[in-house]
Amino acid sequence: MKTKKGLAFTLILLTMVVGMFCWWKFSKNGPDHYYTIEVVELHEGGFGYKILHQDEMLIYQPFVPAVGHNKPFVSKEDAIKVAQLVRNKLESGYGFSVSAKEIQELNLSVSY
Repeated sequence: MKTKKGLAFTLILLTMVVGMFCWWKFSKNGPDHYYTIEVVELHEGGFGYKILHQDEMLIYQPFVPAVGHNKPFVSKEDAIKVAQLVRNKLESGYGFSVSAKEIQELNLSVSY
């Protein structure tokens, strides 16, 4: 009787550990859903950014989005601000689009 209870307890514990591992591996915050940012210096001047997912380029943004013209970011810091916004949206499941209002709220170095 004791061995059956011990075996049942061990199986339940093992199932819980495997379940927790699977949840961590496949959850939104697990390693398969990690996005990285790379700032790129453009040949024509200014900066852009890349967002990578598992070392594969997902987004390449060589200019400030949502402002109606194709101007690059003036500084690395500006590119990072927008890239972080986009990354946070991706990680939260909200897509990746950025509005003109969100760009204005980030107080970038460029006037629009």
